[in-house]
Amino acid sequence: MVRITDMASKRIGTRISRYIRNTEGRMRTLTSIIAALVMALSLGLPASAQEEEYVQLTFKVNTSGEFAEDTTFFALYGLPQSEFSAVQLQDQDDDGTYTGTARWMVGGKQLVVVLVQGTGTVESQFGTFPGEPVKTLREWREPMDITEDTTFEASASGDAGDDQQDGGDTVTKTFELTLKGEVPAGESFSVGLQSELKYNEGEGELLLFCSDSEDESVPEDVEPCEGNGKVYRLSVELPKGDTLRSTFYRGFGPGPNSEAFHSDTETINADMTNTAWYMFGGGDDQQDDTDDQ
Repeated sequence: MVRITDMASKRIGTRISRYIRNTEGRMRTLTSIIAALVMALSLGLPASAQEEEYVQLTFKVNTSGEFAEDTTFFALYGLPQSEFSAVQLQDQDDDGTYTGTARWMVGGKQLVVVLVQGTGTVESQFGTFPGEPVKTLREWREPMDITEDTTFEASASGDAGDDQQDGGDTVTKTFELTLKGEVPAGESFSVGLQSELKYNEGEGELLLFCSDSEDESVPEDVEPCEGNGKVYRLSVELPKGDTLRSTFYRGFGPGPNSEAFHSDTETINADMTNTAWYMFGGGDDQQDDTDDQ
């Protein structure tokens, strides 16, 4: 049996105390180093990495006319080539304007938005979506970088109960063009039409929105082309069920001095409005997608 004297016991106790103090000192030093590293990293990171930032997306559909009772309006949004999220828009004030909101994270996300009119609703694993048939009111298919609160807006015209819906012989196709920015002198804008029923094969019609060209062929009652949000409207009567091809031109229709910036082919079964805008300035001139209402 080994006996430990009082002196030996004191020496062992002293060593143990010294070890504990050294360990505690090393732990305090290590804690300080970790804290300093965390602080340095946090100072080096952008604010968006420390705390996620969000903006508000507001969706709005302005309606006119009569709609079926099961008509619904939705905003579909998300990343390209992915499952979209859906927000059903509501007319809280009963004023014909349907609205809804969503949050979107700032930080380089590429946003795509589509505003649609549906027939009732359907449930899926991703939530509530518009029921078929679905009509696109307006779409923003080019991915956008959203860094601030943004509103997406469209219009819809109802025709429920209209005699043209189930017996009229003709329908009205309306074209709207909005010119943005400062329009240079001498500009003209038009829309060219070709159809299967209204016009003979190979023939068509050119409607002039505006022109301040000195060309003698411009009618005297045509307005000059103004910018800064000026809206021009043209309408044409078509046989119901006609298939119409429409092309928007900057200039006098087809030709070497004209620019075709949108073309569409559709069957017209009810009154419809086709809208587009053209922007001058800020580099190359730009034109937005055309949408039907």
